[in-house]
Amino acid sequence: MKSISDIWKKWKFTRKYLPNVKNAQQIRWGFECGINRERGQILELIGNWNEAELAFSTMISCAKKINNKSSLAQGKTMMGNIKHRKGEYEKALSLFKEAYQLYANINDSLGRARALSFIGVLSWRQGKYEKAQDYFQQYLTIGEKMKDKKTICTALGNLALVYHVRGEIEKAMAYQKRTLRLAKELDDGRKISITLGNMGITYHDLGNYKKALQCYTRRLSIAEKMGDIRSVAAATGDMGIIYCEQKNYDKAIECHQREMRIAKKLGDKKSTGISLANLGIVYYEQKKFKKALDCYKQSLSISEELDDKRGISIVTGNIGLVYGKQRLFKKALLYHERSLRCAEELKDTRNMSIALGNLANIQMKLGNYEKAEVFLSKAIALASKLNLRYFLCGFLLDKAELFVKQKHFKQAKELLTQARTVAKEIGRAEIVEQCETLSKSIKRK
Repeated sequence: MKSISDIWKKWKFTRKYLPNVKNAQQIRWGFECGINRERGQILELIGNWNEAELAFSTMISCAKKINNKSSLAQGKTMMGNIKHRKGEYEKALSLFKEAYQLYANINDSLGRARALSFIGVLSWRQGKYEKAQDYFQQYLTIGEKMKDKKTICTALGNLALVYHVRGEIEKAMAYQKRTLRLAKELDDGRKISITLGNMGITYHDLGNYKKALQCYTRRLSIAEKMGDIRSVAAATGDMGIIYCEQKNYDKAIECHQREMRIAKKLGDKKSTGISLANLGIVYYEQKKFKKALDCYKQSLSISEELDDKRGISIVTGNIGLVYGKQRLFKKALLYHERSLRCAEELKDTRNMSIALGNLANIQMKLGNYEKAEVFLSKAIALASKLNLRYFLCGFLLDKAELFVKQKHFKQAKELLTQARTVAKEIGRAEIVEQCETLSKSIKRK
């Protein structure tokens, strides 16, 4: 008669988590390890991060008990992802580094590469773009050494993200096109879908809304054929952003409402919060500030529930913009200050620069020109350091407007020249136009 241990060893799921099973207790721990891995992934997928964290914590505990280093490394990586999503970046970094070391100890090159990728994404999120590029380059090198096309494809896509955020848009597009070619070779529908979405964002930032919409439409078509509901929601939301830019507000609202319906159906709180924030932006552009505020506050409530500090930082900034439009400047300051605090806590230099720019704008409206200048100088310094040209040209224009108010026309002209140059380089026609208008105003004075 076969023992329980022999029977369990033959089951693929059990063998994966019980390579060295010795007794019934270890069988139970191995089973719990595997079950909590699968459970945690599902909970993460639907945006239930706190429950997912508990599941991965149990997985790590069980992996230690059965001395399964591979499962322990996976558990730490998955837990790191949850901490990352919640904005607990230092804890996430520590977990990813521990996972990297575990993978190195068991000579798992692919696991080591994935850990490097996660550390790179975390660095990118914090605005440490040079570090992120270095990690992604190491990730790419391992992929090329192993001749693993899937790893190479992901690494190229990640490098494109770095070039994009640093304002090297043409380089980002070149990497995205390479990623797309590889994804097609691999016949990886999900990777094709994600890459088309990223290319759409790049075209959007270049002001080429027609091509951006084509990318999002292709992504939507692929996602619908694959039955990938999550990507359907993402593509629909991206299309809504383009329609909003084109002032086609009815279509934008229709897209974001569909995006939200899907997110709610999936039970994905994070995506529900994003769709609410996107709806808020449409209402803000329509000057329907009450509706915008309602959407933003619902989105903020979800971010607070999830303890999503990055989400809190972004949405509080949006709420501050609404109060600024309503001339409720004290309220606006409170929300922009909270946005800045969250960004500083996360060491998210990109959102720090945005929050500083927003604070400067409110201080300018209050007539506090010295404070406004301090905030703008900090925002410009950060945007310059990170090569965030999309925001930099706006900050330079704002500072020029500030100098005009102070009758410092010479300095204003110099800043307008800089702002116009940067705006032309990245195709921000509206900033170029505003620079021209302000230049004419200075000449008249």
